[in-house]
Amino acid sequence: MKLGPLKNVRKQVAQELSSKGKIDF
Repeated sequence: MKLGPLKNVRKQVAQELSSKGKIDF
């Protein structure tokens, strides 16, 4: 399992949530 791609995916999800006005980590 590589952390690089996983971090990118998590960042993308966070951006999608922030665009909806919701940020959950």
